[in-house]
Amino acid sequence: MQFFVPAARDSKTAEAVCEAAKKHAKEVVGWNFSEKRFHRIKHRKGRVFLDAVVGEVYERTGELVLLILQSTGPEEEPGTFFICTWKRGIKEGVPIMVGGDSVVSVTEFEAN
Repeated sequence: MQFFVPAARDSKTAEAVCEAAKKHAKEVVGWNFSEKRFHRIKHRKGRVFLDAVVGEVYERTGELVLLILQSTGPEEEPGTFFICTWKRGIKEGVPIMVGGDSVVSVTEFEAN
């Protein structure tokens, strides 16, 4: 599947939203982010398994997932994922953080 952001009218807009979200997240947490584009992450929260999929509602919050980012670099928690929704990481607020050690599987978008 090709990279997309729900409600973005074209790939150029989707890329602009992604870059703006990374900039916002960096301002909030001070971390850098991978260039990889993630479509889905499956992870656990305690004994519950959750599935975050771009373009679908995340059951933990009831919000539409717009982007999934991943932190990089030696000073950050490598592999920490950030689930971005309109209220959490795009328009305002902090993205939902998921530690890399709780991730069961990931699916990336196809490379361009």
